[in-house]
Amino acid sequence: MLLLCSNGLTCENLLDCVRQEIHTHPGKPRAALIVTRDPIYKEKNYHVPRCVQELESLGFGIDLFDLDEQPAQALFSYDCVELIGGNPYTLLSSLRKTKARAVLETLAANQLVIGWSAGAMVLGPTIALIDQFEPGMNSPELTDLTGIHLTNVQILPHYRQFLSRYEQLENRCQYYEKTFDCTVQRLNDGEGLMINPQNDRFIKIF
Repeated sequence: MLLLCSNGLTCENLLDCVRQEIHTHPGKPRAALIVTRDPIYKEKNYHVPRCVQELESLGFGIDLFDLDEQPAQALFSYDCVELIGGNPYTLLSSLRKTKARAVLETLAANQLVIGWSAGAMVLGPTIALIDQFEPGMNSPELTDLTGIHLTNVQILPHYRQFLSRYEQLENRCQYYEKTFDCTVQRLNDGEGLMINPQNDRFIKIF
């Protein structure tokens, strides 16, 4: 399963969704928290302690995982993989270089893959939407904005906050939907989508 969130497992309903996915697993489940999307701070990023605490509250043992240093195939040993927020261009570049797509696809079919903010956007079909608002973040200078594409569902995280940050956000988002013939799921912090990657059916959690 895929769980795409705005800002992590920050409400009880999102935590409950994860509990339902791991309750049948024998022994102590383990989770990998991918920190690669922050090229400077990585495991020292200020989001990491909160994410670790959220996963530990669910009974997971946690390993911080750096795709720039560790092979993607090592993720097969985990019951859950979480990709956290930060720079979507940097994260997408690392996922491509390490050929992590096939690994994440298998994990999403058999275990649980969680993505929030940048981590959620890269798991979709494209990061072109965020490129409408933050092209300056493209430090890897990607020209192909195709995502990992574990789902066709596109999200816009932090929607309420972004309304005040970006001028004409909703109008620009609607124009994007019309231009690319798609629907963008707008998520506020504390919200997420539980998605079956085989058919893209989803339930909104808030």
